[in-house]
Amino acid sequence: YEEVRDRLRVIAKAHPEYGMLFFNLACCDSLTGRPAEALEHLRRAIELSEDFRENAKSDPDLNPLCGEPAFAELTSG
Repeated sequence: YEEVRDRLRVIAKAHPEYGMLFFNLACCDSLTGRPAEALEHLRRAIELSEDFRENAKSDPDLNPLCGEPAFAELTSG
């Protein structure tokens, strides 16, 4: 996940209009123990498409974030 995360960061920076990149980056951040970055990237994904709000609720890659108040805020909108 570290390598994928590193590559996604570069691609997302080059293409900030694609929410899926930020959602996948949030998943990789979550799985590599970076909750603050995961939440930031998830927030950006949701800003780009509300569909990611629902996806975040059931994606097991984001389970490490479930106890975070910010995650609850992001997924409750």
